Order: sequence, then C-alpha cells, then structure tokens
Amino acid sequence: MKPALCLALALLPTPLLADTVFSELVGSWRGNGTYTEGITQVDLRCRMSITGDSAAITLAGRCASSLGGDDFTMHFEQGPNRTASVRSGGSSRASGASLDGLTGPLGRNGVVLKGVSQSEEVTVQLLLQDDGGLVFATRAVGGGVTSTSYVTLARQ
Repeated sequence: MKPALCLALALLPTPLLADTVFSELVGSWRGNGTYTEGITQVDLRCRMSITGDSAAITLAGRCASSLGGDDFTMHFEQGPNRTASVRSGGSSRASGASLDGLTGPLGRNGVVLKGVSQSEEVTVQLLLQDDGGLVFATRAVGGGVTSTSYVTLARQ
C-alpha cells in the first residue's frame, strides 16, 4: 500500500473506519432464559425486535414465564467517547417503570448500562456472543430484593 494512502487512512476519524455495534444488533431475535427474584426462579421465553442504525436503536420485546408476560421497550443512543445511554423507554406494561438515564460504555460487542431508577440500582446488558447469539440481561436491586433476568437469543 502506498505510504500516502496509509497515512490518510490512519488520520481518518474512528467512526469512518468502524461502525458501532448498534448496527449489528438490528434484527429479530428469539430465545430462552431465566428470571430470578429472591429465591423464586422461572424459565423465560423472549422475542425482541431491534430497529435503528449506528447512532441509536430501539428494542421492543416481550418475555413470558409461568408468572405471566410483559411487553417492554428501550431506546439506546450513542453518546460521546464511545458511551451509550437509555434515553427513553425501559418501560414495561406490567410495571410502568422507566430506565431513562442509564449510561455505560459502548463496547465492540455491546453495551452494559448502569444507573439508579426509581430507587433501584439497575444494570442492563445487551451483548453479542462469538456464536452470533445475543445476551439480554438485567439486574435490579432495591428494597432488599434483587431481581435478575438472563436470556440468550438467536437471530430470526
């Protein structure tokens, strides 16, 4: 490769060379996992649709278990310095809770967002796996109760 071309490529801003992982998350997903609250654990079945582009994505999903089902939405946006945040949504039909303001690093394989929402410490993970699967995991701690969900999804 010619030295001038190498220098030009080296000076390009990073976003021109590498897109965010958001673009790779776009699609329809289905999978199974577990939900745990206190000592109760149940199996989950989930489906999600992720739309958007490299700057922002919207996740719309539904998970069901023997305890019932819940629809939810989240809108993730890319921030400065390879960060991401939930800017709207996080609401669910069952709880009506909002997760606005969660923030965290935007990595090569996804996002791990943390924050406080309605007096609960909340973590949301959306991570691509080496096998092409997607992990959607949540953890909420508040009022002496910890609830977690861990779902592995495959692209449909």
